[in-house]
Amino acid sequence: MVLTDTAADHANFSVIPIVGMGGIGKTTLAREVYNDKAVEDSNKFDVKAWVCVSDDFDVLSISKALLESITSATCDLKTVNKVQVQLKEAVDGKRFLLVLDDVWNEDYSLWVDLKAPLLAAAPNSKMIITTRNSHVVSTMGPIDHYNLNHLLDDDCWSIFKTHAFEGRDHNALEISESFRKKIVGKCGGLPLAAKTLGGLLRTTTYDMWDDILDSKIWDLPRQSSILPVLRLSYHHLPSHLKRCFAYCAIFPKDFEFDEKELVFLWISGGIIRQSSNNEKLKDLGSKCFHDLVSRSIFQRTGFGSSEFAMHDLVHDLAQLVSGETIFRLEEDNSSSRRFERVRHSSYACGELDGRNKFKVFYEIEHLRTFLPLHKTDYIRTGFITSMVLYDLLPKFKKLRVLSLQGYYIGELPIPFEDLRLLRYLNLADTDIRSLPESSCSLLNLEILILRNCSSLIKLPSKIRRLINLCHLDIRGAILLKEMPFGMKELKNLQTLSNFVVGKGGETASGLEDLKILKFLSGELCISGLQNVNDSKNAREAALCEKLNLEALSLEWRSQFDNSRDEVAEEQVLGVLYWNWFSHDQWQSAKIIGNISIDYSLHHEY
Repeated sequence: MVLTDTAADHANFSVIPIVGMGGIGKTTLAREVYNDKAVEDSNKFDVKAWVCVSDDFDVLSISKALLESITSATCDLKTVNKVQVQLKEAVDGKRFLLVLDDVWNEDYSLWVDLKAPLLAAAPNSKMIITTRNSHVVSTMGPIDHYNLNHLLDDDCWSIFKTHAFEGRDHNALEISESFRKKIVGKCGGLPLAAKTLGGLLRTTTYDMWDDILDSKIWDLPRQSSILPVLRLSYHHLPSHLKRCFAYCAIFPKDFEFDEKELVFLWISGGIIRQSSNNEKLKDLGSKCFHDLVSRSIFQRTGFGSSEFAMHDLVHDLAQLVSGETIFRLEEDNSSSRRFERVRHSSYACGELDGRNKFKVFYEIEHLRTFLPLHKTDYIRTGFITSMVLYDLLPKFKKLRVLSLQGYYIGELPIPFEDLRLLRYLNLADTDIRSLPESSCSLLNLEILILRNCSSLIKLPSKIRRLINLCHLDIRGAILLKEMPFGMKELKNLQTLSNFVVGKGGETASGLEDLKILKFLSGELCISGLQNVNDSKNAREAALCEKLNLEALSLEWRSQFDNSRDEVAEEQVLGVLYWNWFSHDQWQSAKIIGNISIDYSLHHEY
C-alpha cells in the first residue's frame, strides 16, 4: 500500500479509508503501513499515533487518546475545547501519520469536530481510517477509499498452510486438490478464517481433519458477526482453554495484554487449576497462553512486540461464550442486566472515579475479579473515591483478584481481614508508602505487585505470614531499605525482583535468608550489599542451589562517611560470584544462556 493522496483532502492532511468486512485484514494492512521500516527511516512524519475507536465515536476521548499518543504524557483535561487546543499545538506545523482503527461513526458533525485541530498540521499529513461500513467514508467527504476484496484461492491457501503446517512437511501428507478446494471454500476468502482454521487443524491429527471440515457447526445460523470457523475453533478447544478464552471477555476490544499479567489473572481467578502432575501453575498458564497463540486466537500486535490482542470478531465470540460471568462497567447500558452470575469485572479508569461510578457494583454479590483498565501505559493516571477502599471492596468476601494499579493512592484503608480469599493484589504505580499490617492476614495471597511504587518505604513487618506468596514484584520501589525479618519463611517464592539486604537485627532479613528460597527463578537483584560485612553470610545465600535463576544483579550503594570497607566488599563479591558460577550452576547457566553479573556502585547525592 502506498500512502498517496485520495480524491479530496482535508486542508493539510489526506484521509485514506480502508473498507472491508470483518476479518478481511483492514487492521493488519494499516498496521503494516504504520510500522513499515521505510516509513520510519524516511523521517517522512514528525508524529505518529494509533487510536482504536470501535463502537463509541466520542470526540473527547479520541482527541485525548491522540494527544497522549503524540506527547507520551497523560492528559487530565476534561473538556473537548481544552483538549483540542493542546492537540492543535501538538500537531501545529508538523507532518503526522494517524490511524483511527474500526470506525463506525456516520455523524458528519462529530467528524467535523474531531478533525478541527488537525487542520493545523503540515502539508502531506496522512490519516488512515479502517471501517466495515462504506457509509462512514461518505461522512468524511467525496474521497476515494481502498476496498479490500476477498483473498484469491491461492493466497487463502498460502495463509492456511503457514498456520496449519508450521514445522511440518505438508507435501508428505499427499493433500488432494479436492481437499485443498474444501479448505479454501471454508475460509471464504477471509485471512482471519484461514489463520483460525489453520490454527485449529495444526492442533489435531490429520485423520480428524475431514470430520472437522464436515462438522454441522458450519451450517448453523450465524450469531451476530461470529464466523462459523471461530465457533468451530472454540468447540474443539479443551475445557481448560475454553475457560481461559472466555475470561478474556473481561478486556475491551483492541485491548493489548501481556502474557505474564494475563497468566497471573488466570491463576488468581481460579481459571487455571492444578494439574495431576503438580506442574507449576505459572508454567501451566504459559502453556495455555501459547496454545491460544498457536490457534491464532491471540495475535501479536506488531513484529517483535511482547503485547497481544484479539481480533474484534474473536472478542465477540469471547463475549458470547462468557455469558453473564463477565461484567465490563462501560458496557452496562441496560437497567435489566442481571448480576447473579457475575464473577469477574473490569472498568476503564478515569481521572476521578467517584461514588456514582461504582453504584452498580453493590448489586454484585459473588465478585472474584476487580480490575481497573488503563487506556495508556502512563503511571498514576487518576484518583479513586475512598468509599471503594473502605466500604465497597470489603463487601466482596469471595474476591480473588484486586487491582488498584495507577491510582493516586497514598494509603490503604482496606480491612484486609474481610478479603481472606484474595490471591492477587496489584498496587503497581501507586503512591502508597506502606501496606497495612492487616495485609498479612491474606494467607491465600500468591501474587503481590508493588512495581514502581516509588514512595514505598517498607514492607509489612509480618510479611513472613504470607506463606503461599509465590511472586513478589518490587521493581522500582527505590526507597526500600531492607527486607522485613523472616523472609526465609516464604518458601514458595518463585519471583523476587529485588532482595534488599538490611543492616541486621530483629527487624530485617539478612543475606542468609536467601538459602531457604530454593524455587526462585527468572531475574534476581540483590541490593544493599554494603550492609554485608562478613563473606560467610554471602556463602550462606547458597546461590548455587537456585538452578532456575536466569540473571543475577548485585548492587552496592556508596557511602560517604568513611565507613565503607572495600576489602569486605570485594570478598563478598568474590564469594557470591564463585558461588553462583560453581560447577553445577555453570552447567545450568550454559543451558539457560542469559546469565549476567552487574557489579555497580549506585551513588546517592
